[in-house]
Order: sequence, then C-alpha cells, then structure tokens
Amino acid sequence: MPFSLQDSNPERQGTMRNTDRIIVLKLIDTSAKQSKTGSIDTRILTGDNKLHAKMDPTSCFWSLSYEHGFVPDPLKQQFTSFAMLLKFIKEYFRKRNIEVTEIID
Repeated sequence: MPFSLQDSNPERQGTMRNTDRIIVLKLIDTSAKQSKTGSIDTRILTGDNKLHAKMDPTSCFWSLSYEHGFVPDPLKQQFTSFAMLLKFIKEYFRKRNIEVTEIID
C-alpha cells in the first residue's frame, strides 16, 4: 500500500512492515538542467528503474539498490533504521533537484 509523505496521520507511518520498500522520486524543478542530478540513473524518475530500500533480515540494517544497475557510491551504505535511511536520501536527492514523493510498502 502506498504511503504518501504528505500523510499527516502518524499512526499510518508505523504500519509499514515490509522489508523491501520502493522509493518514488521526481524532479523538483523540471525547468532546471537534468545534468544537475549528477550520477543518478534518470530512469528512476520515469519509473523505468526503481529504487529499493531493503532490510537485511540477519543484521536488520537497511540498504539501497536499483532494480537495474548499481547505486552511486554515496548510497552504498547501511542504516540502522528506515527513518535514518529516509532522512539521508531526502537530503542527498534534494541537493540533486530530486524529491522523494512516495514510499510503496
């Protein structure tokens, strides 16, 4: 079930239990040059590729992966919680004119 970041119900945020979540991204300013996105696979903006946040069941660490290809080096790290992962990628993508719009659980 999709989770909108504009969802103001705090109880809804606690219902996400899936260990593989898809993060939906879009350009903030579509008139800006796309080269500002840096080394990001631009297919994640069109839906041709998807960014997954996955939790390793043995270590309980969260990491990122694309369905096709490899994530950039700054995204090749592990996080102790999904909230920390989300905070990091929001800032990382904001600097590249991209925003997180939805998380599909």
